[in-house]
Amino acid sequence: MNINSSENKYCKAIIRWIKLQDTEDPYCETGHNALFIGPDGNIWSSCHYKGYGKSLYPYCPELQDWEKTPQIGIEPVYYKNGRFYILKPTWTEQVIEY
Repeated sequence: MNINSSENKYCKAIIRWIKLQDTEDPYCETGHNALFIGPDGNIWSSCHYKGYGKSLYPYCPELQDWEKTPQIGIEPVYYKNGRFYILKPTWTEQVIEY
């Protein structure tokens, strides 16, 4: 879809009013989300995260080679009040007990 085409005048009008708020994590975008059943029998989400171009670690200001490419994100999915939620992206080691 070309957002600049005259056919998308309604999309352009809506996009002007959308306000997005960034989360407190080192990522600027996510993409290609897929849900799957994890080893604990619950729903999990996987996607890729792309960083802002800064190191994820304050003690190492230079980007490592692996930080220059999209990273896989795997997060638990929660269900509450009829909706599915992912709390927020994580970038440090996480331990999930089941």
